[in-house]
Amino acid sequence: MYSNKAKRRILSLSIIILMLSVLSYGTYAFFTSDDIATNVITTGSIDIKLVEQSDDGSGILRPFENVMGVMPGEEVSKIVSITNTGNNTAWVRIKLDKSLSYADGEAVESPHTLLELDYNTADWTYVNGFWYYLQPLQAGASTAPLFTAVRFSGTGMGNEFQNSVAVIGVLAQATQYNNNGTTVYDAMGWSVVEEY
Repeated sequence: MYSNKAKRRILSLSIIILMLSVLSYGTYAFFTSDDIATNVITTGSIDIKLVEQSDDGSGILRPFENVMGVMPGEEVSKIVSITNTGNNTAWVRIKLDKSLSYADGEAVESPHTLLELDYNTADWTYVNGFWYYLQPLQAGASTAPLFTAVRFSGTGMGNEFQNSVAVIGVLAQATQYNNNGTTVYDAMGWSVVEEY
């Protein structure tokens, strides 16, 4: 077996090895470093504005206001378009609701024959209740008008139509253009319209 002197030397040597290990670990830890990076990626957005204007005959466009005193056979200037106020290109569409009611509030059954709109079929196409703009709408750009005038029939509007009220409701929608079909008809993500 080992003598006391040999045991002390082994113990001293073990302590020295242990201390060197701790010092070596401390030196190793001193030369390491950590780093964390946080990168934020924000998605884009789609934003549009429905634009309704009128021309009083001077060529100056003004915001559309309610019109009173229209007689059968007359035309009212109502120019409807969409402006892309977002930062991304979008597909756009419009849904219209034409209604006509007598002075007592009762709805006219067939207002479509009495109210005519001058639809722009060169830039817009009607499919399943919506007017689709055929080109993608760039950020900051506006569509060509869907229509510019409302005409009241010169025939078929007798005395019962005095003080009647016509309403042209306009609903505009947009969905993203990027990675969303090659035409407006292929685009997905349109908001569902239950009734309008």
